[in-house]
Amino acid sequence: MNGKQLAQHIGNIDEALVEEAREVPNYALRRQKTVLRRAVSLAAVLVLMLCSGAVGAVAFRQETEVRQETVELTELGLTLILPEDFARVRALGNPVSDIVAQWLEFFYKFHRSIGYAGAPMHDPCAVMALIHPEIFTIRPMYVQVETGGEYCRGTTVGDLLGFSGHAPNADVLMDVDRSRFADLLVEAIGFYGEAKA
Repeated sequence: MNGKQLAQHIGNIDEALVEEAREVPNYALRRQKTVLRRAVSLAAVLVLMLCSGAVGAVAFRQETEVRQETVELTELGLTLILPEDFARVRALGNPVSDIVAQWLEFFYKFHRSIGYAGAPMHDPCAVMALIHPEIFTIRPMYVQVETGGEYCRGTTVGDLLGFSGHAPNADVLMDVDRSRFADLLVEAIGFYGEAKA
């Protein structure tokens, strides 16, 4: 069979499969429902994206005892994980540490390619602020979410100098002991390799 015959044969198989699919009961109806579900899902995602800034604004405006914490450390390079950190994770030698070290190395390479000095650790930073606040410099501050701006809509804005006259409604993480942050992260990953009693 030459290339042309093979292409024609494959085309015939594709046409036959399409014809068989059309004969399946309710195929067209199921296809329409699938398209509709995807469209509704996309619309929901778009609404959430547009509303998330407004939801954040409402949360920061609440005059309750809820403690809001805002993390502003990533762009300063304070919670970056570096090659020596993921080498320590890999050296733990447990299955979880091996996978985490691979992830950290991947994130490190990606973030280096876009100009970062290391891999930012957003989620571990947020958790660490709750369980080890002593490694952070925390500053009470009035924070709100910009909801009307053309260029920064949805941006969390902190009143660093107190010009707004509003009382602080958030604890903003301003600095972190990066080496202690990395030590605690490695220590946490090490727990996965410990024997159970």
